[in-house]
Amino acid sequence: MNVSKIILGAAAAISGLCTSTAAYAWNVDVQLTADNAYAIYTGDANGVSAFHGGDENVTAADIRAAESYSFTMADGEAIYVAAWSDDGIAQGLLAEFNIDGTILTTSNSDWEVMATGIDLDVSSSAPSLVDLSAQIALANAGAVPSGGWVPSTIGVLNDGNSSVYGTQLVSSMASTINWAWYDSGNCSSANQPFSGGCNHDEYLVFRLPLPLGGCCLEDGSCVNTTEEKCETGGGVFAGAGEFCELEQTCLPTGACCMGDYCEDDLTEQDCEDNQGTWYGEGSDCLDADVECPVDNEGACCIGEACYELSEHDCVHAGGYFYGEGTTCTDAVVECEPEEETGACCVDETCYDLTEDQCRQKQGVFYGLGSACSDAALECEPVEETGACCIDEACYDLTEEECRLREGAFYGAGSDCSDEVVECEPVDVNDGACCLEAECVELSARECWEEEGAFYGPGSTCEDAQVECCGSAAAVSTSTAGAGCSTANRSSGGGVGLLSLLLLGSVLVQRRRD
Repeated sequence: MNVSKIILGAAAAISGLCTSTAAYAWNVDVQLTADNAYAIYTGDANGVSAFHGGDENVTAADIRAAESYSFTMADGEAIYVAAWSDDGIAQGLLAEFNIDGTILTTSNSDWEVMATGIDLDVSSSAPSLVDLSAQIALANAGAVPSGGWVPSTIGVLNDGNSSVYGTQLVSSMASTINWAWYDSGNCSSANQPFSGGCNHDEYLVFRLPLPLGGCCLEDGSCVNTTEEKCETGGGVFAGAGEFCELEQTCLPTGACCMGDYCEDDLTEQDCEDNQGTWYGEGSDCLDADVECPVDNEGACCIGEACYELSEHDCVHAGGYFYGEGTTCTDAVVECEPEEETGACCVDETCYDLTEDQCRQKQGVFYGLGSACSDAALECEPVEETGACCIDEACYDLTEEECRLREGAFYGAGSDCSDEVVECEPVDVNDGACCLEAECVELSARECWEEEGAFYGPGSTCEDAQVECCGSAAAVSTSTAGAGCSTANRSSGGGVGLLSLLLLGSVLVQRRRD
C-alpha cells in the first residue's frame, strides 16, 4: 500500500527488520508493575544502551501500585523489560506503553520473551547494560534455555475477577490489559505460568517484534500487528508506525490510474495527490471497468538527457514534454543543461537565480554556486538609481556615480526614456565667465558681450583658479586666474576685449606647455 510511512522508534527490536531513514525522538510514557521485580531499558536489536528505571514489589500492595516512567527514544531503538519473581505464590508482568499517543500493552500477541536461566532474587540488582546485552546476543543466537525469542504467554485480564490475580486489581491501568509471562514447562501446577510460585528459568527479557502498524481488516476493524500477520489474516497493512489510533490509518482504498499506470490500494486522497483517477473503495487494477488510458510517448528532456516517455511520467520526473509522437532525434528537441544559479540580492531580499535572471531584476549577483543560505551573504539596501546625462549619452546610475562622472542627474527613480530627460551636446568652447561676483559658463563671445572675465574654453566655475570678485571683475592682464582686477566694468568694451585676447594667448600657451 503506497501510504506515508511513520517508522516507530522501537522498530529496530528485531534483527533484519530494523529499517529507519529519519532521525526522530519518540516520547514514551510507561505504566508498569510486576510480580515481583523488573527493569526497563532501550537499545537496538543486538543489545541495550540505556537504563530507565525499575522496581521490586515485595507485598501485594506494592504490586497493585504501578510505577510510571517517561523517556524519549530515537528511531532504530527498542524497549526491553527484564523481569523476575520470588518463585512464590504467583508471577507476571502488566505493562502499558504510550508511544506518542499509540498504546501498546502486554495484551498484544506480538510480544516476545526469552528466558536467561539466571535466577535473580527480589533483592537482586537489575542486570547491567553489559550483562543484559550479552544475554540478548545469546537469545538472538538461540543459545538460551528458551531456545531464543518465543511468544509470551498472555494471561488473565487486569479486572480483579480471576482466581490468579483476584486481589491484584491495578486500578491505575485499564481492566482490558492482560498479564504476561513465560512458561518454561518446569511447573505442573494449575494456572501456570502465573501460579503457584515457580521459577520459569528466570530472569526473563520481554520485547515486541517490531515494526508494528495498523492492520485494516475486512470487517472494518483495525488491530496493531506485524505486516506478516496482517497479510496472513487477510488484512491490509497500513505501514510501520501507522497505528490504528491514527484517523487516516484505515481509510478506504482502491485502484488508481495515473496516466497509463495503475496502482492498487491507494486512498482517494493519495490518488488525487498523484494526479490520478480513483475507481472507488475496494476496486482493483484487474477489474474490467478499470481502464487506464494509454498515453502516447514523446520526447522528454530531463536536464541534458532526452527520454521517450508518456506526458504523465515526464512531468512527474520534472521534465519538459515535447508532445505525443515526438522523438529524441527530432530537430526541435533540444535538451539544454540546467543553468547554474547563485545568490542574487534584489534590494534587501536574496533569491537563488541564474545570472541572467538576476540581471533582469537589476540585482547584485554573487557568483555561480553561491546560495542565499551562505552565512556570510547579506543583502544590504541598494541606492536607487536615476537618469544621468553624460555629454549626449544617458545612463542609469546612482546620484553619486553620476556626480563622479560629471553628469547631470535627473533624480532617483527617473529613467532615460522619460520625456524630461534631454542629453544635449556640450559646447567645448564654453568656459567659466565671471560677471562681477557671479560665475556662469558661457562661450568667449557671450562672456565678452556681457563684459565678463572669461577663463578659457573648457574651464568651469568649480576650477580652483576661477575667482569672481564682488566688484566689477576682469582677469588680470598679466596671468589668468591670478586674482581680481579693480577695473571698472563700465570703462568700456576695450578692456573686456583686451582681457579676452590676452587670456586666449595665455590659454594657448598653457596648452602648448
